[in-house]
Amino acid sequence: MKNFSSFYIYLSVFILASFIHQIASAQYLLSVNKLPSWLTQENTIEKKLESPIEMAPRNANPMSGEYYQKAIEHLKNMPDENINSKNKNAQIQSITQWQSITATRVPLKDNPNIAAHGRIRTLYWFLNSSNPSGSIWESYIGASSGGIWKKSWNRPDSWWYSYGDKLPNPSVGALCVYHDYIRGDVIYAGTGDWERFNGAGLFMSTDQGSSWNKIPLMDGTNEVIPTAITSIIRKENYGSPDTMYVATDMGFFRSAYGGTTGFTRIPIVAEPNWGIFAMVKNPVSQNILYASLPYRGIYKTTNWGSTWFPVNNGLPDMSKTGRTMSLAISQSNPQVLYVAVTDTNSDIQGVFITTNGGDIWTRTNAPNDISIAGQAFHANAIAVHPSDWRIAYVGSVNCYITRNAGQNWDRIDPGHSDITGFYFLPNNPNTVIITSDGGVFIRDDSRNTIQNTSENFSGGVPLQEYGMDYAVSEPNMMIAGTQDNGTMVSTTASVSSTKNWTEFYGCDGANYVYIDPVNSNYAYFNSWCGETNPRFRTPNKGINVDDINSGLAMVYYSPIGMNKFNTNYIFTYTNQAVYFSSNRGNDWRRINNLSMDFTAGQFPKEAPAGLAVSNGAGTNPVLYVCFWKPKPSDVIPSEPNPERKIFVSEGVPGSMINRISYLPDLSTVRAVIADNWNPNIAYAFPEAPVFKLFKTSDRGLTWNNISGSRPDSSLPPANVNYAVSVPGDANTIFAGTDVGMFKTSNNGSTWQKYQYGLPIVPINNIVYIPTAGNDLLKIGTFGRGFWERIIDGDDPNWTPAPTVIRRENRCPDSLIYCRLYWSIIHLRALDNPVWRIPPGCFMVANGQGTIERSFDAGQTWEMFQLPTKENITSIAPLSESGAFAVGEEGGMFITKDYGQTWNQVQTQYNVPLLSVAFSSFNDGYIVGQDGLLLRSNDGGNSWSEFMNDPVKTFSQIYFVNSGLGFIAGMDNKSKPATPFMLRTNDGGKSW
Repeated sequence: MKNFSSFYIYLSVFILASFIHQIASAQYLLSVNKLPSWLTQENTIEKKLESPIEMAPRNANPMSGEYYQKAIEHLKNMPDENINSKNKNAQIQSITQWQSITATRVPLKDNPNIAAHGRIRTLYWFLNSSNPSGSIWESYIGASSGGIWKKSWNRPDSWWYSYGDKLPNPSVGALCVYHDYIRGDVIYAGTGDWERFNGAGLFMSTDQGSSWNKIPLMDGTNEVIPTAITSIIRKENYGSPDTMYVATDMGFFRSAYGGTTGFTRIPIVAEPNWGIFAMVKNPVSQNILYASLPYRGIYKTTNWGSTWFPVNNGLPDMSKTGRTMSLAISQSNPQVLYVAVTDTNSDIQGVFITTNGGDIWTRTNAPNDISIAGQAFHANAIAVHPSDWRIAYVGSVNCYITRNAGQNWDRIDPGHSDITGFYFLPNNPNTVIITSDGGVFIRDDSRNTIQNTSENFSGGVPLQEYGMDYAVSEPNMMIAGTQDNGTMVSTTASVSSTKNWTEFYGCDGANYVYIDPVNSNYAYFNSWCGETNPRFRTPNKGINVDDINSGLAMVYYSPIGMNKFNTNYIFTYTNQAVYFSSNRGNDWRRINNLSMDFTAGQFPKEAPAGLAVSNGAGTNPVLYVCFWKPKPSDVIPSEPNPERKIFVSEGVPGSMINRISYLPDLSTVRAVIADNWNPNIAYAFPEAPVFKLFKTSDRGLTWNNISGSRPDSSLPPANVNYAVSVPGDANTIFAGTDVGMFKTSNNGSTWQKYQYGLPIVPINNIVYIPTAGNDLLKIGTFGRGFWERIIDGDDPNWTPAPTVIRRENRCPDSLIYCRLYWSIIHLRALDNPVWRIPPGCFMVANGQGTIERSFDAGQTWEMFQLPTKENITSIAPLSESGAFAVGEEGGMFITKDYGQTWNQVQTQYNVPLLSVAFSSFNDGYIVGQDGLLLRSNDGGNSWSEFMNDPVKTFSQIYFVNSGLGFIAGMDNKSKPATPFMLRTNDGGKSW
């Protein structure tokens, strides 16, 4: 447990939903997010802004439920990557899908016996009576932005398995699971984590999470989509449909038909959309419910929620309390309830008990440090022992237990601060499951111990990532910052390795991380540790950490920037200027000679909101800085909108030139990301509800909207958080959003989903890793940790680009086959291989109907155009100066002069052709989509159908010599499809 972070956390400047540094009125939030009116009862709480991305820290998700629903509907109509795939009929091979590279548990630096799991909001117990070995207890947990997970408690080493990969919204604030004799096991998921991550409504699954149906919450004829659902309670009616209750931050809803026909809103107070933080049911008299309403107190119903009345006698003046009140009812004595009440600073001001059903409340002797620095705005939990009403737990930053109804309280170790819930193991209430920002912890009350060593997650831990980077010299090495679980390092962050991760610095993790591209021992990162916002350097992969502030003022999440192709400089800023260091942060200088770069006449008095640094070998860096919206008191009439500006600096550090850039529609700038490869390119993301992606190709002089030109293939109406291009192909871009990954191959004219194997989860960071083989994408998600995907051309719009190479040991030109040794001198995405056309010509397909050739072992290349712009999939040697090429639209092309000129072979086939090979200069074979095998015996001038088996998918043909050859493919008769190989020993006459 990180007491230092817990003591100081959330002390200062943060916002709720709009990325504004400090704001004095909730009206802005209302206009953006349509938040309920009860939020205006208190001045907006300044608190920690979480889930920052590369450029500027941001809230986890400012999208309202309405916007999220629009995004979900948009996704249904977007093209998917596996449609018309050139190499697949129906699905993408498992090796090319997204796969988790997060460890099942990440040990913490201060306590290796404790692992980091990420924020969990709720837990629900379910007795599975259909288990063949006998009834067992199962638990379902809802993560703040990581979906639903299930664990069986019939053995201590069981794992958590994801049930929420298909859930349209990854944030789960409430769960209800029960067995229906008609529908089987039913899971209700209420999305949205109170003031942490916005939801999209209520969903139900009857197939263990494989699919989800939206259950409407209605107010008359209007659907209500709350930001957070806090409770789902089921009342068994024994013989008639169950009654179900749903508490949300926009009111109370009830269904008399088990939720199958939707829910109707019933006002508790005059304002029907008043928020409810907690709701409990009397276990004996199921018609009695209690609900806690911020600023209003505790309300009670005795008629299934039809009418409500306040029960606040003995409680503080509710108009002067805070935004949360946790509530618990005793299962053994339902007349006993406990409530933890917050003050206007969002600290817990007292714990109260009633022994007569709420008629009178009495203050207990609870300590005053349960919450610190306003953390109870979301972390406020209380629970009563199921068989002894005198025993209760309460927690926020710290955790306490009473064994005598609140007369005395003892502080205990919860494993991690920021507690969200307590849940007693049903068959052993001395075992308490504690959920928090650190994940799931098991407390043995009889032994006073806490641990989570047995809590392992399959398919991606629900970690919330902030920022990350990979090592150029060690592609499997990554450093990443996470929400409240520190900054961690892995040297094996790959699908093919052990995926070990270790936290090496605590507090909130880094949202700026840069690993030295030449010496991967060095890395630079920042952190949030309560009142401190230091800049750090590690010289040895996290073993030691050095402070590199060197007298500079620390500002919110003090940023660090770096040019990955020019290691001479690192950059940062204060509230006055941008600085650079040329000696690894030992000292800093201003980027130019101006006495002040951020003057009061142009920008807010606070520090800027984010920093991005361009990449490009042999070029001067370009810096992009964007700004917070100022407090009303700081608004300058002549410069009222600094948040719309992008401050651009370029040139030699020490004498850089500054200018101001604007997006085309003067949108508020939320973040800027510099391109990984081209120093002229950067991407800008505006503030919600402007859901667009802008790109500059001239260092910020002009910006173009690349969000898509067609409604059915544009980016969804959701925040774009990160974008990267393919090396050498600026038109192919991958974009990470709050609803997943997307790709364009035409500079944003059209987009497609790039989600295969990936749960619906926000994407915060993307790194593109060129390799000598298949390139890689690695992403950091805000809710499901880290993922990796191999890029090998398995999606329909993929346009291969060549890798420029140099041969170290030259082979004799007369020798066709020899062992070659290569070194990479410039990387680009590699889909098709380099083909060798004897006696010394090398060819590579470059997309859009172009082919490049080299006669000097790859040192120089010439480009030639085919008769069409078809993408080439395979090239085969045909003679000493000739070659034959096939394409993904059925095209065939022949050259007899080393690729100088190409002629198209006329044919009636228009299906994708995938591979061509010749057993002799006359006998050739082509495999195509739908089990097509073509044959030529005249050097490729004419072709005939040799085989056509639609249930098979051929992918590759190859001849070892004039007699021996192979065809590789997949047999689609079985589900899943099975691989096979065909062999010929007679040059292809029989297979």
